[in-house]
Amino acid sequence: MAQPLEGESFRECIDREVGWVLNLERQQDYLVANMAQINLDFCDALPGDAHETHIVAAFYVVNLYRKSAWQQVDADRENRWLTAEEIYAGQASDQRPIDPTLRFLIRHSQVIQPWY
Repeated sequence: MAQPLEGESFRECIDREVGWVLNLERQQDYLVANMAQINLDFCDALPGDAHETHIVAAFYVVNLYRKSAWQQVDADRENRWLTAEEIYAGQASDQRPIDPTLRFLIRHSQVIQPWY
């Protein structure tokens, strides 16, 4: 989950964050889809907030495409591949919590179905 910097598109934001957070090389280790899979634009209260706010979000498919990229991501203990069940339960198999705002957006968008 990331927020665009001033003048940055959602896609540029995801591209920047994937490279930075996962320590991957842009255009060598991963690809970001050209278009969002789902765009959201609605008003609601985010988890922990008492008041509604205007929410705009976009979900992009990101693919790792080099073996070394997969190995690097898997080697970092902070990274986790989550199942739909873990996301909807709010907790990973290692007992670490899933960000409530991420869970809220996934549920609202239905980008990941609970039965996967």
